[in-house]
Amino acid sequence: MTRKYSIWHTLTVCGERRSFRIGRSTAHKIIPETCEAIISTLQPIYFPPMTRDMWRNVTDGFWQKCNFPNCIGAVDGKHIRIKAPKNSGSQFFNYKKFFSIVLMAANYVFTWVDLEFYGSMNDGAIWTNSDFGTALEQGTADLPHSEPLPGGVEPFPFSFVGDEAFPLKPYMMRLYAKPKGRRRQNDEALRNEAALDSDEDPVDVDPALQALTMPQRIFNYRLSKARRVIENTFGILVAKWQILAGQICSKVENAESIVMALLCLHNFLIESDLPEAPQHRNYLRPGLIDGEGPNSEPLENGEWRNEVQPGGVLHRVNRVEGLNPARAVIDQRDKLRDFFLTEVGEVIWQYDYAFRNVPIVRGSL
Repeated sequence: MTRKYSIWHTLTVCGERRSFRIGRSTAHKIIPETCEAIISTLQPIYFPPMTRDMWRNVTDGFWQKCNFPNCIGAVDGKHIRIKAPKNSGSQFFNYKKFFSIVLMAANYVFTWVDLEFYGSMNDGAIWTNSDFGTALEQGTADLPHSEPLPGGVEPFPFSFVGDEAFPLKPYMMRLYAKPKGRRRQNDEALRNEAALDSDEDPVDVDPALQALTMPQRIFNYRLSKARRVIENTFGILVAKWQILAGQICSKVENAESIVMALLCLHNFLIESDLPEAPQHRNYLRPGLIDGEGPNSEPLENGEWRNEVQPGGVLHRVNRVEGLNPARAVIDQRDKLRDFFLTEVGEVIWQYDYAFRNVPIVRGSL
């Protein structure tokens, strides 16, 4: 094989082996050997142990780019679809009957990844039982000490941002939930946002939408905007590596190496592209990720959203239900919510985007 062939050809060589005039056993041997060579070379460079200074650099980037303070990364989890080997039983099947490797990653460049096999463990327990989740819960992760929010004086914890698949913790901020079946006769948020006079009849608003207040909607928008970083990261990964467009046809013991090799290559190519002017980038080409205006306001969806088709390898981790967070962490999230309404913390477009596609109630219901 020559350098003109991409790593995709190597990882799918079982289907292309005739092009290379090699036997099946040779092809199966090449895949793990190639992956291990990539990992041993790139992992020490592009997945080093995170230090407090490195987390601080991540924090600075999230504040400058996403307007989210004291954030040390956007976290997500995925199940990876793998073709089941013969005679393997059900040990590693998840709820979708796919073999599962769960990734927890942060930022455009993956800073931490968990590639453990969790068998039939439910999604809520996956994060709790991961090495990093355990370290965070036990307080042994080398995170920065609390610092005031911009313009403030009271120390405030550093945290990740996650979706409903992650528990609300001092180190993990997640969305305000939209309660089901609740109906507010007077929704302060919607009434305050009704800027136009109208003689039309009041709009019937979905109870789930109506249950959130205006500050909570603003918080959810700001957190979701920060999480778009990880959505784009996974989107780039799938759009660029065609092996992730379907299911990984591999022995279970090789699947982890294949995915880790792709993550190492992703980080290598992203960091190689970033010093280049956008028009000269190959991997992170212009238009691939979600576009933003000069003040970081969202403009348009990235091309990867059209290139990535449903039914691929990566499947989202389900939301965590039945959580009872401590009062202190609820107050912590509320303080961050209130910060986004201050002169220092707000952004001018947040009100339009937080209420996009939400019917406005004019008058009383």
